[in-house]
Amino acid sequence: MGASNQSQVATLVERRTRFVMLARIPHDRTAENVAPRLAAKITTLPDVFDNSVTWDQGGEMSRHKQFAMATGMPVYFCDPHSF
Repeated sequence: MGASNQSQVATLVERRTRFVMLARIPHDRTAENVAPRLAAKITTLPDVFDNSVTWDQGGEMSRHKQFAMATGMPVYFCDPHSF
C-alpha cells in the first residue's frame, strides 16, 4: 500500500528461485481490478514458472476462477493455521 492508500503493488514471488515480479494495481484492491491485472502480468512469466499460484485469504482474489481460466493456472489458497 502506498501513501494514504492511494496505490498498491502486488508481488508475484516464485518460492524456489525467489524470482519476483511486481504488478501495479491502480485505484483500489477490488477483485474486479486485481484479477485481470495479475492475469495480464503472469502471462509474461517465463514458461518454467507457469505451474500454479498460491494466494492468501484476501478478498481481492474472489475472482480466482476467472483468473485460472484466463491464465490456465490453478489457484490455491494458503491455510493460515498450517505450518
